[in-house]
Amino acid sequence: MIQSAEVPTKPSQKGAVKKKAEIYSILRDIPSVVTLERLEEEKRLSIETKSRKSQISRLYNERLASFSAQATPPKKVIKDPQVDGPCSLKICCDIGIDQLCCQYNEDFSLFGTGGADGIVRLFDAEDFNFLKSIGGDRDTEGVTSCVTSIKHKSILKSENIDHHFMFSYVNGVVKCFNYNNRQCVFTIKERRQTYGLTFHPRLQKFITYGDDLKINLYDYETQTKERTFKRSGRLNEHDGHTSRIFAARFNPASNAEFLSGGWDNTVLLWDLRKQFACRYLSDVSLCGEGLDVDKMGRQILTCSWRKEDQLQLWDYSTFKLISSMTPDYQNSKFFSFIVDDSSDLTFSCVVEVTLLC
Repeated sequence: MIQSAEVPTKPSQKGAVKKKAEIYSILRDIPSVVTLERLEEEKRLSIETKSRKSQISRLYNERLASFSAQATPPKKVIKDPQVDGPCSLKICCDIGIDQLCCQYNEDFSLFGTGGADGIVRLFDAEDFNFLKSIGGDRDTEGVTSCVTSIKHKSILKSENIDHHFMFSYVNGVVKCFNYNNRQCVFTIKERRQTYGLTFHPRLQKFITYGDDLKINLYDYETQTKERTFKRSGRLNEHDGHTSRIFAARFNPASNAEFLSGGWDNTVLLWDLRKQFACRYLSDVSLCGEGLDVDKMGRQILTCSWRKEDQLQLWDYSTFKLISSMTPDYQNSKFFSFIVDDSSDLTFSCVVEVTLLC
């Protein structure tokens, strides 16, 4: 009678099985990094996103129904601006130093301007009286550290105003100041020329961008750099910037998407959950903060540094051109614009910041 015998296991196989079991045991004992607070935060953000999407859909359906109910929709007549009688340009304040950027604070009670000398000057928003100046100490002394951007973080209804301004400087320094007492809250030093920063509309995060073709994502509370977005370097793949970046803007209707543009004549769409850019639109040359997205997240407004078709409106979902808006005739190239987003209209007011040629 033939009896079956157990095939002996090789010593090397036994060692491998034992080592694998030890690794599994070690991994099983490591505590999970997903805390209850993190799960609650993700749950809250998910609820807010669903609520916002529902609200946007409701407003869109109501507006569509109101237009459909009208037999003959009224035509909006756009006329060129006219001035009757004498007029003059009012100089609110003569600083004497080139000013490169400006920004209102959270409650629009004052505004700050960033100078080429590295000094931020604060003015009263009602009467334009000079209030105080904020300097960056030794980190931003001299003309090599001019202020490139002034921003404050987005204010949610559940939060109090913290009176914080964030400044970026061309020498790579990013500083957060309490503008009431002029105390520096924190400082971040980047090894590049930093041309601007942009806050997330809901999360405590912000991005910075500059001449190294990269976009850095930071956590506002801990000041730690979480991610860096850049091109992959693959041939025939336009998934990142190839020249200096001068503008970036988060989509107000999304928690993950943002746009960026610069000297490479493209505007790129990024997703915080992906490594490289998802899509791009071309023939847009940005030399300043000439990039914005409407509240609904459906249209993009760009401002190009050229003499024709400077202001253009794009569809966000398809990246196709909707229209090119022609401002008053002038032999100028545009750096940036100011959008009045206090109205329910997509873009209610555009002010051109121009450089005469």
